[in-house]
Amino acid sequence: MAPTLVLCSTALRTRETWAAVSETSGFGGLVEHERRIYNAPVEQLLQVVQGADEDARVVALVGHSPGVPGLAATLAGEGSDADAVRTLEEGYPTCTIAVLEISGDWADLAPGSARLLAVHTARDGAEA
Repeated sequence: MAPTLVLCSTALRTRETWAAVSETSGFGGLVEHERRIYNAPVEQLLQVVQGADEDARVVALVGHSPGVPGLAATLAGEGSDADAVRTLEEGYPTCTIAVLEISGDWADLAPGSARLLAVHTARDGAEA
């Protein structure tokens, strides 16, 4: 499912990453470049996502380690896929995506309130 909203760090590398993903996947959607994502801790990233437009059904967060993988681990709660949790615990190299599902509103997002469905690294030999 294509994101309807992309929250992207203002860093050149993340903007280039999202441009490449968008070009190869055909994903469109509104892109908001957000300074608060750059090297942000988990708590700040959570606030950014909680502020997402309530009409956005699928949100992509394009950011940096250790904040993004930390957020994924923090949000992963009951019903998460065991293999995805294990993969996340093993590391989060560049070009990795974590797919989480929530029920409810973005504003209500809290630790343990999402299901981690999958973790995938898009390239072989990625360094952590």
